[in-house]
Amino acid sequence: MAYWDDYDTCQRPAPLSTRWVEEQWAHGLTWALTDSGYVDQAAYDDLNVLFRHAEAFEGDTQGQFILALPLDEYWLGKGAEYVRSLIDSYGRPVAVMLGAVGDPLRTKDAVHGFLYLLESPTPMAVLRTDQSAVGALAAGAAFSTMGTTASLRHIMPPRGGPRVSNDFSVLVP
Repeated sequence: MAYWDDYDTCQRPAPLSTRWVEEQWAHGLTWALTDSGYVDQAAYDDLNVLFRHAEAFEGDTQGQFILALPLDEYWLGKGAEYVRSLIDSYGRPVAVMLGAVGDPLRTKDAVHGFLYLLESPTPMAVLRTDQSAVGALAAGAAFSTMGTTASLRHIMPPRGGPRVSNDFSVLVP
C-alpha cells in the first residue's frame, strides 16, 4: 500500500485508521469505507498487509465497514487470481478502485480480470470509474459510481507521470 505524505513522498504500508471510519459512523453512515492506500503493481506483500490490517481492524471497531481496494491495473491482469483468492478468503464487502495512467480497462486481459473479480461471491462495489460502472453493475457489483470528471474516474498511480491517453471507449446500450 502506498500513500502520499505532506511532502509528496510515497510512504508504505499504512495501517487502516479507526478514526477515519468512526467519523463516518458519527455522521450517520451505516457502512464506512476504509482509508486504504494504493496497492501498486506486483506489491503482493502490501496487498497481504492490507487484508491482514482489515481482519485486525474488525476487532478494533464497532460498526460495519467496506474494505477499500485501490488497485493498480496490474491486479486485473497477472494478479487477478491472487486478488480474487484474498477477496474470497476475506469474505467481507470490498470496494475496488482502479488505478492507471489512462484507462485501466483498455485491454481484453484487464476486462477479463475485472469480470473475474466481480464473479466473487463476496459483495463488491466499484468506485471511481467511467462508463464501466454500468458494466460492473451488469456483472454483479453491489453498487458502482461513475466519476463526472477525468480525475474522479480513475486513480493515478503514486509513481506519477502525466495522464496522457489515446484510448477510445464506446458505451453500447
